Amino acid sequence: MAQTKLHLPDCQGDYDSFGLTPAERRELVRRIAAEGPGAIDAFIKEREREDSAIARKVQKLKEELLKRAAELKRKLAEEFGERAAAEEAAYRARLAELQRERDLASADLARLRGASDSALLDALRANPVIGLALDADVAARPPWWRRALAALARVLRVILFPLLWLLRKLLPARREPDRVALEVPGGAAVGRAGSLYLADAGFRSAVKAKLREAPTRERVRRAWERLLGREDYESLAQKAMAQMMAEEAERAKQGQRRAAESLQDRLAALAAQESEAAREHDTDARRLEEEREAEAQRIEEALRAAPEEEVKEAIVDELKAAGLLRESGGKLLPTLQFMDRFAALVYQDESRGAGASRGSAGEYAEGEGHYLREPLRSAVEISRMDIPASLLRARSRHPHVRHMVEDDVVVYREERENSIHVVLVVDRSGSMEENGRMDAAKRAALALHHAVRRRNPRSQVDLLLMDTSVKRVSLKEMWEAEPRGFTNHGAALRLAREAAQRGRSGRTLVYLVTDGLPEAYTKGKEDVAGHPDKAMAYAKEQARQLARERSVAGVVMLLLEPRDEMYVKSAEALMKEARGRVIAVDPHELARTLLKQVEPTAMARPA
Repeated sequence: MAQTKLHLPDCQGDYDSFGLTPAERRELVRRIAAEGPGAIDAFIKEREREDSAIARKVQKLKEELLKRAAELKRKLAEEFGERAAAEEAAYRARLAELQRERDLASADLARLRGASDSALLDALRANPVIGLALDADVAARPPWWRRALAALARVLRVILFPLLWLLRKLLPARREPDRVALEVPGGAAVGRAGSLYLADAGFRSAVKAKLREAPTRERVRRAWERLLGREDYESLAQKAMAQMMAEEAERAKQGQRRAAESLQDRLAALAAQESEAAREHDTDARRLEEEREAEAQRIEEALRAAPEEEVKEAIVDELKAAGLLRESGGKLLPTLQFMDRFAALVYQDESRGAGASRGSAGEYAEGEGHYLREPLRSAVEISRMDIPASLLRARSRHPHVRHMVEDDVVVYREERENSIHVVLVVDRSGSMEENGRMDAAKRAALALHHAVRRRNPRSQVDLLLMDTSVKRVSLKEMWEAEPRGFTNHGAALRLAREAAQRGRSGRTLVYLVTDGLPEAYTKGKEDVAGHPDKAMAYAKEQARQLARERSVAGVVMLLLEPRDEMYVKSAEALMKEARGRVIAVDPHELARTLLKQVEPTAMARPA
């Protein structure tokens, strides 16, 4: 017969990868079961202090990241240096703009203060009436028709109004001999004798308009004075002009004062803006420096934590690939396969020294078996490993990892033809919290689950949690259970009977782990706590019905640390009705005691 050559994948390359050793994976499973996925971080930190693949990987990553840190810090300094230079340039540009505005405002203020007389004269000339007076040509003579009208007026005044002459003689003249001189800023005077601007039509209209602005009484008085010859148009015009110039000069001075005050306010505002700009510049500089320091610190912290994070990511990926963890809503959660693996570890721990006879390969107390080639389920199967199949499985699953893990191992497993159905009731009443009873019961449940399933995957295990109410739970829910409520033995036995009726196997074993007496019972659809007599009666009735179930091969109550003889007698009375037996056990021996009960020789129904 020709030999078949086996070609394995090439694994001589230098790959920068690592994986968990079987021992590390087992430890992680135990710690995650006890502490949750957060135990991975503590696991990595502990391995860093040891000579392990994790420590070497972390150290190598740290050396690589030190080089990256220097480059990142250099780029960070350049980036923040550019930002600081840009902010400094913007600050200098703003200062220059404010300085230009200050220079312009200062020049305007100096110009206003140094040229007040000329500015006042310009303001007076801006008035059309006063400008006419200031800019009149006194050398020019009025036109002939004006001179003729003036002569006619004088003739009429003599001929038609002789009375005015008489009145003028009788009444003393109030008219001043000298005409009023109009003083303008800078020392100039207007109002010389014979000033012809007073005869200008435009000026006369302006003067008349000015005179009309006076009250009625004042206008009547002036008309009467003119009729009496006490006041003529020229004097009135000069007085009106003097008043107009005084008012306009005052307005111009007030305008200058307001302009000066506005410029001073503008200079003060510019000085305040410069101060504010300086404060903002200092604040921005400090903020930029704080940002740079914070970013540098963040980079250092990220790089410091990066090796552990990368190693953690690799470990999580490995556990996910093995089907032990899954991610949901951003959280890592154990899978059913994880609980099976943890149950196997608990079984290994608790089965040491149990003294149970496992038999040799292919030998059973009842029935015969055959071999199946399947992945490893328990470390006890390692002696039946199929080496070529295991190597192929390892290289195909992780070609870059140079060692084999438990999930890679393929074994020849003996498959039984018969299967059993186990119903395990675990008491989780409040008293189970004492002396570690609840933890012991949970470990016993996991060990029993694995022991039954490892013998035949077709075997069925139902787990029931008992307090005031009873419910069926998964392996994960059993492990996460916390003590509460009272004990309802009757409801537990009733659900065990219903589970036996649903079971696929013709043989059902019922185990009841408890530490107390019946304290609750079910009335109709309601679970009621209290009334121990009623609770005991209800439990006995359900025990009798369980005993009549033909598929039930045995009922065992494991009584944890009975407080006195009354607990033992009560348990024995209950098991007598169920045709079962009572075993008083220490919590620390519970798992090993329970494992002994599932040996093939212990499956016979007691007489």
